[in-house]
Amino acid sequence: MKKQKLNKLIILSFYFIINFMVLSKAQNTFLTEVDSNGRATIKAIVPNASSVKIIGLGGSYGLYNLNLDFTNKGNNLWEVTLDPAIYSYVTPGFHYYNFQVNGVNTVNPNEKTYFGASFWTSGLEIPDPKNDFYNIKDVPHGTIRMQLYNSTVTNNVRRCFIYLPPGYDTKSDEKYPVLFLQHGMNENEFSWHMQGKINFILDNLIAEGKALPMIVVMDNGMSGDYSSLVLKDLLPLVQNNYKIIKDKKSRAVAGLSMGSGQAADLGMTNSDKFGYIGVFSGSSNVSPTTIAKTVNLNDSLVLLWVGWGKDDELIGWETTFESQLNKARINHVKEIFDGGHQWQVWRKCLYEFAQLLFKPYTYENPFNSLNNINPANKLIVYPNPFNGEFHLKMDNDNLLENARYELHRITGEKILTLNGERKFAENTISETLAISSFNVFLLTVYTKDGVYNAKIIK
Repeated sequence: MKKQKLNKLIILSFYFIINFMVLSKAQNTFLTEVDSNGRATIKAIVPNASSVKIIGLGGSYGLYNLNLDFTNKGNNLWEVTLDPAIYSYVTPGFHYYNFQVNGVNTVNPNEKTYFGASFWTSGLEIPDPKNDFYNIKDVPHGTIRMQLYNSTVTNNVRRCFIYLPPGYDTKSDEKYPVLFLQHGMNENEFSWHMQGKINFILDNLIAEGKALPMIVVMDNGMSGDYSSLVLKDLLPLVQNNYKIIKDKKSRAVAGLSMGSGQAADLGMTNSDKFGYIGVFSGSSNVSPTTIAKTVNLNDSLVLLWVGWGKDDELIGWETTFESQLNKARINHVKEIFDGGHQWQVWRKCLYEFAQLLFKPYTYENPFNSLNNINPANKLIVYPNPFNGEFHLKMDNDNLLENARYELHRITGEKILTLNGERKFAENTISETLAISSFNVFLLTVYTKDGVYNAKIIK
């Protein structure tokens, strides 16, 4: 009798072990499928469930107010399909969502989790057939390093993540510029490399020669005063422990949404310490007009860059901030992308912003095709064409007559080529700038005396 009970117990034990192994394997397998038309079928193994739902987190970043039931397919498998033909906001890129079982919010056990809306939640990634700049490619890869440090601002041990470019550990003598990069409201220091894929974006840009190798510091902006955190803790941390170039033209600060305000506030009020500012889908708590009365940001900053999605539900923030910059006559670059207040837009912002970082305004041999560059008779563009007419000047203006003019987007794409007198070139280039959707350009002028270059911000 005891032997029969023992055998039964052994059989039951094996049964539970096998089922646990099967369930564990299923729960560690990503099941979501996305077809070529962008239809996403989210699947999950959920034992003992009577109902399973997908709940949007609100806003374009979280599938708005989506509320759909999963279908029980049997054997504890539940699934739901999101068709962009029905739900127009199911677009390429990353979207947060809540996974609800029996009326309780939890996470999809068969997908990665992400920190958003102040808790770990589920996320849906829909591939973009038009953009692959954030995909993993066969290029040299940098690393994401977790760094613990004692904060003098928050009086505790904190954690930040630091992106180190390819070759950082092998190129012992090389020093790098640094970007301090912030997440949005209710996100954290994980967000830019998990949701934003910053490491893949920079790996690809660096491999293509479109961005300079750089170090990126990502901390949690939801606790403490961010400006103090950077100035008193993070900047000394990287200066003492990492190979960085210690001057303002090798420092940048940027962020998205809430983080863009933190970045703008820090950068504009400390333009003696930072040369570049990136504002992604946000604004500043500090009035640019107020700052302009005490600091000439046009002289102290190398670049102030703003960008957002044309369908952003919080677009008033961005347009108000840009209007303030215009009113204060503060030079800046503006780019507007398809999309709303969401990660796909912020990935594009970083992609464009990173290509302009830590590069001087005057370029020598930028496309490896220019020879006989003469530093004399330096080419000058004035006044700033973003709010005035376009003019050219050199020490010897006669060189501008019968010259050849080439206008490129800053990333290298040629927009036009002209041959003729200076006035003709000024008028034609001005008209081109006025209707172009691009914001930053390189003008190359070929004269009988040499080749000259000037960077233009629209």
